[in-house]
Amino acid sequence: MKSSDTLAEDLRKSEARFKRANEIAQLGIAEVDLATQRMTLNPTFQEMCGAPAEISVETYAHAVHTEDRDRVMKAFEEAIADGAAWGDCYRFRRLSDGVMRWFHSSSEIEVKNGEAVSAFGIVRDITAETVASAQLELVNAELHHRVKNLFGMMQSMIRITSREMPGSEPFVDALAGRLQSLTAAHEVSMGTDRSTPVVLRQILEAILSPYDTAQNRVRISGASAAIPQIYVTPVGLLLHELATNAVKYGALRPGKGSLAIDVSTTEQSDLPPTVTVQWDETSSDCAGIGTKDRDPSFGTQLIDRLTQQMGATIAREWTDSGLRLRLTVAGVK
Repeated sequence: MKSSDTLAEDLRKSEARFKRANEIAQLGIAEVDLATQRMTLNPTFQEMCGAPAEISVETYAHAVHTEDRDRVMKAFEEAIADGAAWGDCYRFRRLSDGVMRWFHSSSEIEVKNGEAVSAFGIVRDITAETVASAQLELVNAELHHRVKNLFGMMQSMIRITSREMPGSEPFVDALAGRLQSLTAAHEVSMGTDRSTPVVLRQILEAILSPYDTAQNRVRISGASAAIPQIYVTPVGLLLHELATNAVKYGALRPGKGSLAIDVSTTEQSDLPPTVTVQWDETSSDCAGIGTKDRDPSFGTQLIDRLTQQMGATIAREWTDSGLRLRLTVAGVK
């Protein structure tokens, strides 16, 4: 059994390590006496707030930005009433110089004999991350605007050039359609960072909406599955090619055909789930639909290349009622 001197030395070392860890992590620490409504701040938090070692809760709350104050204080009071943990992000005007900072606070309530007696909290200054995120959002918005204008300019140039080249309409229509699918895929992925997955149904609706007017011939159902954002462009192009083929040869030709699309996911224990798109065309007249023996068109070759690019798989079957196709691609957990 350790002696009291040894225990005291172990405690001193533990406290020193804890203090050093806080200094390295630059964490503000506060303890609130709920009876006296006084806050005790560690040196890091004193510097963050521009405040002395002890201030009142009222003084601290008054420095919280007016647009955040009611929300923050209400959540804190509810945590005290429930004896629950609490956390929030908010703006804070430093007491010493009035400079606005962004804080993220997390705290736990200590309850004794059924009564909340104190709150212990850790605070991070997230100003740099918040400002950087806002600047990135601004850059993304400007990039989105410029890319959208670029797509529009390219569409106009293609149309203008086609007037000078009689007989180029089929080529122009195909190229313009592919550009439009890129534009639609770009619109879906904007507003998210590169690590944010995109819901596949959003891409399906964006690409297929021009082909499904008042006739309601396209039906999309199934899971709300997401795919990595890096796959948005190839999936958008692939879906455009399938839709174009359906309009030219398949179920979306003038008539009574229909297209049913079902999205499903398959969970895997050690890997991300797979997402499957089941594409089923139904038409009473399938004379124009291709067969496996037909030489593949550029669109078909493009579909196969895009599939390989994503490491996906695709299977086609031409039935009496139309094309059945299954696309399987990696999803996200």
